[in-house]
Amino acid sequence: MRVPIESRVLLAVASALVPRDERADWRREWDAEIWWWLGSHTGERLRLAVHCAGALKDAAYLRANHGDAIATLRRAAGSPGACLAGLALLLAAVVAASGLTETRRVLRGDPFAGAHLAVLSQTLPFMGAHLGVPPAKVADWDLRAQSLEGAATYSRTRRSGVAQASPKFFTLLGTHAAIGTLSVSDMPAAVLSYECWQRKFHADPAVVGRTVDSAPVIGVLPRDFWFLDLRPEVWILGPPASDAPSPALARLKPGVKPADAQTELRVLAAQVKPVSRGSAVVVEPVERLSARPLSALGLPWLVLVCCATAAAVVRFRRAPGFAVFLAAKVVLSLTLVLLATVEFGSSWMTINSGETNLAAGVVSLWLFLAGPGAALYWCWRDQRRRCRTCLHRLEMPVYFGEGARMLLEHAGTELVCPQGHGSLFTADGADPATQWYPLFAGK
Repeated sequence: MRVPIESRVLLAVASALVPRDERADWRREWDAEIWWWLGSHTGERLRLAVHCAGALKDAAYLRANHGDAIATLRRAAGSPGACLAGLALLLAAVVAASGLTETRRVLRGDPFAGAHLAVLSQTLPFMGAHLGVPPAKVADWDLRAQSLEGAATYSRTRRSGVAQASPKFFTLLGTHAAIGTLSVSDMPAAVLSYECWQRKFHADPAVVGRTVDSAPVIGVLPRDFWFLDLRPEVWILGPPASDAPSPALARLKPGVKPADAQTELRVLAAQVKPVSRGSAVVVEPVERLSARPLSALGLPWLVLVCCATAAAVVRFRRAPGFAVFLAAKVVLSLTLVLLATVEFGSSWMTINSGETNLAAGVVSLWLFLAGPGAALYWCWRDQRRRCRTCLHRLEMPVYFGEGARMLLEHAGTELVCPQGHGSLFTADGADPATQWYPLFAGK
């Protein structure tokens, strides 16, 4: 009887994982089991392959429990240094993946502060939802509004990573190109983000003139450019692709208040079709819509760190090293959650006029509430299972007692320090409790 090739491959890979001194006996046992299987089962080639896949688990178990080097590695993984190093590596991974873009943006300050920029939208009656404005009304405001220096539409497109904007969009923002220009002579024209220019075009200065999305490239945005939650790779400048409502950007004249501009735009909106009865034009300063996650979450992070550190010091005041280790874990884990929230969740904190992301509320709740809660829970749970002397994770759990006899007998779990400093008893039941028993007072 011939062993199918897929089963032979699985056995060959598994035997390579088995320690050398046990490999021959292990292979003989599995060869005998395979021959028994072939003799008692017919036409079940797939089931034989599934059975042989169990050899991988068997080999991995032998490898993990073989030799002093593996045992030393497993013990080292439970040390306090390994725990802190793991948190530091995760923190470094977040920094490397994000480049701290949002954090650096907040530290540089808001470029729209005092720029007299506003987002124009419409609200529905009895709902208050912010919707877009018909492009015809935006064009009329750009020509006739006495309170505005200009107005331009902008919106996402159906193509991922591409946004549409009016030709004077970047002029109203006051943005200057890193390469080329942002002023449009022929439409349509494409403007690249700095990241897209670096990644896809390898920072080639001759990118101006190339064609992207059927439009010639006229320039590259500066490295630190951002606008609300829009972060496309390519901006297509040109007239609106359709008459569908879209959010609009406006620059107010110096000295004009948003409320005054709003009053004028509502009067002008009623003179241009289509007229939506009951809807109202809203003028919102861009600086109010910009997400400031670091500023908003910095104070809660500081409060959580201070409270958790104080609780650790008070709770374990008789074991300073134990308290310092817990405080270090809290600081690293909460900082990890803070940076991940700021860097990867800031777009969900931005008020996006004209569009609504229904998943933003759920993801934001998880990031901003469940994240710190889960971090603190893990810190405390990990701390409870560590030696009070060497801070190593306790091993060799022993379960004893029965839950049905808790009123008469003890039931719980006992763990032992691998260095022999003591044991920890954790009682089960409605009122769980832990008790540390030092084994050697001299250590």
